[in-house]
Amino acid sequence: MISNDDVRAQQRIDFTVATPGWLRHKASFERASSATTAHMVRLARVSPGDRVLDLACGSGNPAFALAEAVGPRGRVLGLDLAETMVQAARDEADRRGAGNAEFATIEREDELGVADSSFDAATCRAGLQYMPEPGAAIRAIRRALKPGGRFVALTIGSPDLCMPYRLQAELISRHAELTAPDPAAPGPVGLSSPEALRERLGSAGFSDVTVEVLESGLVESESPSAYWTLFEETAVLPLQRVLGTADDGHKRRQEIREDAVRILAERFGDGPVRMTGEVLIAAGVKEE
Repeated sequence: MISNDDVRAQQRIDFTVATPGWLRHKASFERASSATTAHMVRLARVSPGDRVLDLACGSGNPAFALAEAVGPRGRVLGLDLAETMVQAARDEADRRGAGNAEFATIEREDELGVADSSFDAATCRAGLQYMPEPGAAIRAIRRALKPGGRFVALTIGSPDLCMPYRLQAELISRHAELTAPDPAAPGPVGLSSPEALRERLGSAGFSDVTVEVLESGLVESESPSAYWTLFEETAVLPLQRVLGTADDGHKRRQEIREDAVRILAERFGDGPVRMTGEVLIAAGVKEE
């Protein structure tokens, strides 16, 4: 049986290997999802001078939007498992001159290394569903918040309404040798139920919990071929595990690429490719 620490270790490897691809295609993700980023910042209700915690910060979305909202007197602390992602966020902070945004690595999602009651707000964008212990992470975030502090979290909603996930399912159905992901394991749609997400925040002690169900852009590319390249470069090791390690892996990879491009062309023609999906945005308050 795989332990939670094993899950974290594998995720750290996955994100480390994928970091160069994520950085190459960062604009494709951020451009498509800019509206939901802005909505998360609004729901967090941050003010100039506030201190904000961003868990699973990746390369800085929504940390930099939050840093703009709290201004030079405020502070944003982004935390992530992967040192390569954290370093990418630090480099971006230097490029932007965002001296109020700091980034650090953590070993576990429930050990944040911050003082209790020290933040005015907290966010977690598309991170909770990957965590082996999301409930413990939410409780840790609550401890870090001051009384009256708000927590805003985004997860992917229904798999049937997530275009990238549906593409993956269609490819699996067409290629019998592909391995379907375990739906019970931490992953892209690990917290896709509004009721489950609401219950997670409520059981962790948050009050006035709301969950919005929205359609959101997820990623954009100029063509079907460009989208599949983006996918291959941002899901390097997960894709290898799905394909397996057979001797004909390269040939199979090319066949699957050609099939994926055909499927995308049927939907988007020559492009652009705009992948959308249902997202859940939850918000809750730590009572006074």
